[in-house]
This record gives sequence, structure tokens and C-alpha cells, in this order.
Amino acid sequence: QQVIQNRSGLDRFRREMKLSRKLVHPNIVRIYEFGTWKGARFITMELLQGLDLEAWMKRFPGAAPVDQSLKLLMQACDGLGAAHAAKVIHRDVKPQNLFVVDEGKKVKVMDFGIAKANDQAASVSVTGVRMGTPRYMSPEQIQGDVEVGPAADLYALGGVAYELFTGTPVYKEEELVPLLLCHLTEEPEPPRSRNPALAPELEAIVLKLLSKQPGDRYADCTQLKKALLGAFVAIQRA
Repeated sequence: QQVIQNRSGLDRFRREMKLSRKLVHPNIVRIYEFGTWKGARFITMELLQGLDLEAWMKRFPGAAPVDQSLKLLMQACDGLGAAHAAKVIHRDVKPQNLFVVDEGKKVKVMDFGIAKANDQAASVSVTGVRMGTPRYMSPEQIQGDVEVGPAADLYALGGVAYELFTGTPVYKEEELVPLLLCHLTEEPEPPRSRNPALAPELEAIVLKLLSKQPGDRYADCTQLKKALLGAFVAIQRA
């Protein structure tokens, strides 16, 4: 219902929608059309029937089922990898933006509203505002680094994986500034200290994703998916 107040707002809306509409992948929510009607902006998009990952996790006391969690994370890798290949960085990966459909068998990455085109100097989101969700925000994003790239999405996905495997967020701080400082300076508590049943291979993957330096994380979503798949196979054989 938001009415367009100025030309720059309309231009930003168009840029965001064009960015989203060119992302066509089974693990990304599909945007079909966008425009204006009587001064209000609208979009039409794929109908999703299910629930977001945050609500899905609440179905399970403690940690979510490892096998199912791994399958969803690997699909999230596919969706984000497709976006990165199109030079689009999501910048707000979190459980609420991962939508679980097909009775828990499939995940869709959604809400590219604050995404950034990796080959553009200017953000597609509101100029001058550091966007994202603090609980999953990478150190470089918190610092306002102009070189925020795919590694920031991998860090956030590490935070999501941590919650799936332990039932708790990486950092439990409720206040904004202490939470941001934790991302910048405090090493995460090993996931197995919160869930001793977790396989060591999965703990290593999560901690690598949550590395403070982007270069210490996985090179890309393909490399991460390969690691997750290897852990999945090892767990199945155990």
C-alpha cells in the first residue's frame, strides 16, 4: 500500500524488482511481474504454501533433524549460488527468508529486497542505510565494508546452520551493540558444546562459515555444498 512519493523511490523499486525477476531457480522464489497502480507499487510472485524456516524449526524441541536440515541447507546453497552467479548478493539471509515447502522437503530463498548487485558501486537498497539482520550479519557488513560479497551470505547461512543444529542462535545477546560486537570480536561457542550429539564434521563446517575473515570461509556455495554433502554421506554410513 506504500504510495510512491518521489522518482528516486520508484527507480529504486524498479531496480530491486528487476534484480529479483532475473533470478530464476527452483530454490529461489519466482517474481513474475511488477508495476504501479493508482500510485501504489505491486508485485506478483510465486505462491508458496508452507512456512518459513524459523517457524519450521519451532516444530522441533532442541535441534532440528540433521538429515532434513542438511538437505535444506544444500538447497539454500543452490539458490544462493545461482544468485551469486548472477552477481547478486542477498545480504539478509536468515530463517525468515528461507521458506520451507513440500512438507519440509524443499526450501526457497526469498526477499531480495535489500540485495546488492556485486558489479555495481551503489547498493540497490536505501542509500546510506546499512541493511541486514543483526543476528546473522557478517563482520564485514557490520563494518560497512564496500566489498561485501558472497562470503557475507555464507556467514549468515552459517548462523542459520548453527541454529538448525543446536536450537540456539550463535550469540544470545539481545541488545544491538553487544550483539554486533560479538560478531566482530567474539569467537562462537563450538556447536557441540550445545549439542554433543552433533557430528564433528558438521561442527567444523559451521565454524568455518562463521570465520571473522571472509577469506577463511568457503570459497563459494558450490564448495560449501560439497562439504555438506560429504558430511551427509558420512552420517548416513555411520
